[in-house]
Amino acid sequence: YRYPHDLVQDSRSIIQVLTGQAALSKDFDIKEEGSENGMRKIRLYPKDPTPQMVEALIWVDAQTFIRRVDLVDFYGNHNDVNFTKFIPDVMLGSSTFQFTPPKGVDVEDRTDKAKVQERELFK
Repeated sequence: YRYPHDLVQDSRSIIQVLTGQAALSKDFDIKEEGSENGMRKIRLYPKDPTPQMVEALIWVDAQTFIRRVDLVDFYGNHNDVNFTKFIPDVMLGSSTFQFTPPKGVDVEDRTDKAKVQERELFK
């Protein structure tokens, strides 16, 4: 799915969590999940779930940087992101962030809500 930029401004967005701009206790129910590989595991349940996120599991290192995220959407899809070679506070240009889906992957554009057609979930 391709979503509009303003979705990032929602404090329940995982982008807000990753960048430290979300008040976790305000927007999420939080459950400690112990530790793994020297990192704390924390499960987040949005108080107001969105189709993009109904649950997230984050791994936080000793410096309180998020090193891994397993994000679950409304459809049960998991997006597991690992941060390697993490360097905080690096200035990057917008040209650094490009993504081309692999051949054969369907992309549904949801950037223009007027053009999004609702589909029946179950047939």
